[in-house]
Amino acid sequence: MPERGGHGAVGHVPVLLQEAIDFLAVQRGGTYLDATVGLGGHSCAIAKRLGAPGHLIGFDKDPAALERARARLTALPEERPEITLIHGSFAEVGERIAPASLDGLLADLGVSSLQLEDAARGFSFQAEGPLDMRMNPMSGETAEQVVNHLDERELADVIYEFGEERRSRRIARAIVRSRPIRTTRHLVEVIST
Repeated sequence: MPERGGHGAVGHVPVLLQEAIDFLAVQRGGTYLDATVGLGGHSCAIAKRLGAPGHLIGFDKDPAALERARARLTALPEERPEITLIHGSFAEVGERIAPASLDGLLADLGVSSLQLEDAARGFSFQAEGPLDMRMNPMSGETAEQVVNHLDERELADVIYEFGEERRSRRIARAIVRSRPIRTTRHLVEVIST
């Protein structure tokens, strides 16, 4: 069910939001980390329970999602905790903050509905879009670069390991024969034949 966020932004209520927050057992005034802020659904719920003088730290690789979360969090009442949002991966948490200083940590791993629904991000095969598939659209290789530059064996290994696809060799062969592949729909056509 949609909910209104800050500045009129519409977000979604994360799956099992209440259960996750209850399990986290947020204590007022503590320090909590949302390792995957996304649109800020979990972060807002944590911040409401945390209040001042607490501290909420959030990480996300997706700069667009981080900005939407920032808008939602700054729209919270003035009794909100100190909020620190960091553009980075949850894998960097141990390097960027002292984990021992935390009272709790939440990580909702995976691609968000916002990312899946945005054809320009290239995560969904249901709409025409560029082959991107990066959580941070400013860094790393795009899916287009991967499918068009890896040799057949390397591509098959990636498909098998990360896609858990037992037909990875056949799919890799079809991709190599159909290069260049630039869009999600073209990739779907190649894989489906």
